[in-house]
Amino acid sequence: MAVCAMMSTVGSPLAGCFYQVINKKMGLLFSIVLCSVALFLIGPSPTLHLPENIGIIIMGLALLGLGKSGITVTIVPELLESIQEEVYKIPRDEKTIESRTP
Repeated sequence: MAVCAMMSTVGSPLAGCFYQVINKKMGLLFSIVLCSVALFLIGPSPTLHLPENIGIIIMGLALLGLGKSGITVTIVPELLESIQEEVYKIPRDEKTIESRTP
């Protein structure tokens, strides 16, 4: 479990740099696919004929941490902006600020 948390900590800044280069929707899709592959590696998969090997499980946990960080970096700012707008009635961007001033 510490491998997953460590890779999530390392992967968050990397995901931030990654999302400056590519579209957030494509990055989110990539992160979800990465998490899916990681979950296949964590458990013994009869579909992929993977043995119960501790190295494969650790690699799956590492990939899961990276995928989780890619998802978190994308979703948390969107959540905060929606809470900011809905609960505290603070507009999201400068365009709405300019349109509300008299």
